Amino acid sequence: MAKNPDRIKPGIRKSTGRNLKSNVNPVHHSGKRNIFYCILIFILTFVLYGNTLNHNFVLDDDIFNGKNSYVQEGLQGTGKILTTSLYHGFNRENEGAYRPLVLINFAVEKQFFKGTAKTGHFFNVLFYALCGILLFRFLNLLFRNHPGNVYLSLAITAIWLAHPVHTEVVANIKSRDEILSFIFSILTFHYLLVFSQNAKLLPLAISILSYFLTLLSKEYGLTFIALIPLFLWFFSPGLPVKKIILFTIPFIAIALIYFIIRSSILENIAFKDKMDIINNALAAAENRSDRLATAVKILGHYLKLLFWPHPLSFDYSYNQIPVTGWLNPATLLSLFCYGAIGIFSLRGIKRRNPAAFGILFYLITLSIVSNIFVEIGSTLGERFLFTPSLGFCIAVTILLWNIMGKVKTTSVKNVFPFTIVMLILILASSAKTVSRNRDWKNNLALFSADVHACPNSARAHFSLASEFKDAAKAAVKPDERQKLFEQAEKEFFRSVEIYPGFWSSWYNLGVTYYEFGLYDKALDAYIKAIGVRENYPEALSNAGVIYFNRKEFDKALDYFRKAVKCNPSFADACANMGAVYHNKGVYDSARVWYNKALQLDPNNVNVRNNMKKLPGNP
Repeated sequence: MAKNPDRIKPGIRKSTGRNLKSNVNPVHHSGKRNIFYCILIFILTFVLYGNTLNHNFVLDDDIFNGKNSYVQEGLQGTGKILTTSLYHGFNRENEGAYRPLVLINFAVEKQFFKGTAKTGHFFNVLFYALCGILLFRFLNLLFRNHPGNVYLSLAITAIWLAHPVHTEVVANIKSRDEILSFIFSILTFHYLLVFSQNAKLLPLAISILSYFLTLLSKEYGLTFIALIPLFLWFFSPGLPVKKIILFTIPFIAIALIYFIIRSSILENIAFKDKMDIINNALAAAENRSDRLATAVKILGHYLKLLFWPHPLSFDYSYNQIPVTGWLNPATLLSLFCYGAIGIFSLRGIKRRNPAAFGILFYLITLSIVSNIFVEIGSTLGERFLFTPSLGFCIAVTILLWNIMGKVKTTSVKNVFPFTIVMLILILASSAKTVSRNRDWKNNLALFSADVHACPNSARAHFSLASEFKDAAKAAVKPDERQKLFEQAEKEFFRSVEIYPGFWSSWYNLGVTYYEFGLYDKALDAYIKAIGVRENYPEALSNAGVIYFNRKEFDKALDYFRKAVKCNPSFADACANMGAVYHNKGVYDSARVWYNKALQLDPNNVNVRNNMKKLPGNP
């Protein structure tokens, strides 16, 4: 490879597509000017997301911080992070996702910056600014021979940074995986392009390393196996097809290595339990045809969010996007739109049209979360558009340039229409982004806003109900407490009205009733939860507690026994078994169950006190 550098052309000497032909020389800017542009990008990022810096932990942020034992160990937890799943430090389940780089990132924050919410939000914005700077440098290299080089690079970068659909990623600390993945993705393509121009091994090595780090951040990188040869075809026209294939092989090898590592560490590369409807509404489809038709409709919603990002929501679960068939108008419209852009992109491959590459980038990177090929743990997520939206921004900006910027010179006068349109888009997007950020201040603000954005989402109503429940429990004033309780009850009922099988909502409604002394209603809610999910140890145990308090010990014992059978490591249920036998005068059995509870939870003071009350104990 290094012995024949003359076969690899040092630059793109022809237009990369019919739509980009021009008789003018590209505009080149000095290094100082490019530094100035990077500073502008940095400032723009903090203007867009500066209002998130004082936000709290939101949604599952804390799962990757305060509630993750490995992250809490700081750098000492690195070994455990590298050898377990993404969620193992939280729930001890070694399955699903393997993204060690993200948790190591949080562990470093914990080690040196205490891992507070303020720190997490600051680094999210800082890393997002780095995304913008790296993206601008990459695009500047990508379009180096285009007459509108800097205009295009700045426009694409700014519209991508300002796009409101990114608020879920930047304002949600947990989504650091998306940001890190994007950073290493850009480095992968940047240095691959450099290598294709000069055939030096160092850029290739950096590109391959960046690709491996992309995979360790999030699984998006698996789609690059299809993207890399297309990228080289579009933007390194001097490369023969054989060399494009050759240059792709190292990345395939890295993907295989990642799979081997992941498979050797995780007990299950997917989640072992059957997909629940509340996680992915497509699980409600009665046949594969309806599931596929609904997935196509959801793809149409992704396009809608890119063109018109309003309203936005943290959750689109059951039944915000109902299962449908192929004759549904939204499904047909989505099928038509994707068919049209698919044909456009395929026709653009031969001409090496960058807009076509943008569309292919969008389609390929979105494919892994589309529910078309693999069923994922979500119906739809705005975060899933973080990387694919770059392809959208490239395609739209190129097409707008071709319409309004196709001129003989790149003077200010000639690029004025393009500049005005882009400024309008950037300003409109920025206003929406800044506004949407306010919803992410805390859980109550987010859930209150999003039940209006997605009124048919059972989980959105459940999430808001849970916040009202916790607020009611903490309230001091009786009137305020009662009002919050009524709001919680209302939202829980709306949740189970949308999805009667939402066992967690029934259970938490029972907890709410119990905390307010409405024991009959609590028991009814627990029994409904058990009716939906028979093996539900917490609901079984709580129902048993109510019977225990009624002194119906036989019924209580039956529920506690079922709870222990469902989960033999359930310390509370074991303790409750001991309490029943204690009250029934069967002291030997009570002692056995108390001891078992203490083995599972040695710090249970209540059990220790009960043990002292047993006859024969000191």
